[in-house]
Amino acid sequence: MMVTWVRGLFKDIHGEIDFDWDRCLESTFGGEIDATKLCTELGWRPKETFETGLRRTVEWYLANAEWVQGVQSGAYRDWVATQYSKA
Repeated sequence: MMVTWVRGLFKDIHGEIDFDWDRCLESTFGGEIDATKLCTELGWRPKETFETGLRRTVEWYLANAEWVQGVQSGAYRDWVATQYSKA
């Protein structure tokens, strides 16, 4: 079951997290993506499995806590406004 796998991933990387996993993950990961057509008709092959990709993503977010905090606080909006404002 996906919920059990994701909980185990977070526990391995960060320790136990107090979170309502069942409610969140069952609605988020209710189905799987079928990439058969991408593979057969376009020759596409994933560079990562779902499991390795999700693990690398979680590790990146944990390693970049300052960036995450900036997004959560809304500070990124100031950066975007400065970078893309009309002079």
